Amino acid sequence: MSKEHNIKKIIKNVIDYILIALAMGWLIRAVIYYYPYDFKCFENSKKTSGIDWKKIELMEQSTTPDNSVCIVSQMNQNEKDMWKDDCTLYCNKNQIYRISSDEFIAFKINISDRKFDYSADSCIKKYQLEKKNPGMENYFLKSDNARLNECKVEYYDIHKKKVAKKQDLLKILRNIFGENKLLNIQPYSFRYLGTTDNGKVKLGFYYVCGVKKKYIQRENCTLCQDNANNYYVTSSVYKNEPEEALANKKLNYKGLKLMDKNTFKNLLKKNGIDTKNIYYSFNQVDYNEVNLWIKTEGLPKENARLYKVYPKLKKYIGQKDKWARLFIKGKTSDEIAEYFLPEGKKISYGDGVNLENNIQVTSLDDYMKKAKEIDKKEGCNDYD
Repeated sequence: MSKEHNIKKIIKNVIDYILIALAMGWLIRAVIYYYPYDFKCFENSKKTSGIDWKKIELMEQSTTPDNSVCIVSQMNQNEKDMWKDDCTLYCNKNQIYRISSDEFIAFKINISDRKFDYSADSCIKKYQLEKKNPGMENYFLKSDNARLNECKVEYYDIHKKKVAKKQDLLKILRNIFGENKLLNIQPYSFRYLGTTDNGKVKLGFYYVCGVKKKYIQRENCTLCQDNANNYYVTSSVYKNEPEEALANKKLNYKGLKLMDKNTFKNLLKKNGIDTKNIYYSFNQVDYNEVNLWIKTEGLPKENARLYKVYPKLKKYIGQKDKWARLFIKGKTSDEIAEYFLPEGKKISYGDGVNLENNIQVTSLDDYMKKAKEIDKKEGCNDYD
């Protein structure tokens, strides 16, 4: 009996130890996974994004009086991958924004991976699974679970061709949010949102405010500056990506004679131009009104109108793994389309260019009229 009793006691002790170990394990797991301790971030897994301005091979202002600029640089692998999707290309974390006649800005972000965060990881995986849009993860999903080590905005002088000023956003945000809440800021979501009437630059980013039904809940935040140069943040409920909303509009809010991206490409195709190496969108925020990006391997022939506007661009014809980014202001869609035609040749609408659902347009004025009608049917009444 004594031996049997000892065995039962040993078994009971083992079970007790196992239960205690499991309880301690779950407690430690809960602390590590669900509380945003800084030790979750590891310096050996740093990631950096931003523009290396020294690697820009060409920065050329237009010879015409429309105040446009062309930049040529090497394409990195991320940019090549994102070229497959217009939306994700626009969300490129190495984006350049033209904020005035004289300046570009770009964000320099350095992050450390934040490990052992079960709640955020599971949300990200669920989002990827349900949305089935792996390209977008480069913009915000993988970086949800990260810590900002560095966040700067660089102001580049177009005329002097150098960085004129650097602004430490991390310092500003730390003063506003505090150290712990910095972990809730999505690092690669920083973007330019425009300039106020008093010349203050507005910058946007996303802030993760919680998890609901296994989905990440975000807020649209805007970093502003008052007349006394004090910084503050305003926020609103996240709805749609700006580029998603933009993609559904046929007309830009400025009332300019600019087509949506799909109709513009249809116009180019009507004139025998291959569009696979061309990205076009009107721009409703930046100083420029159109973003026109061309892979240099897809640049038009030497007699094209494009090289009257940007003579130095001609030497890049046929070169691979590079792209020309044109920040265009003061041009209509017809004039931009004529960049790809021989000098002096006019763009043709032929028997009509498809707008959508077999609605044909025969001129840019015809497009403006029919596009406005379509937008109003979709509830876009921002033009009156």
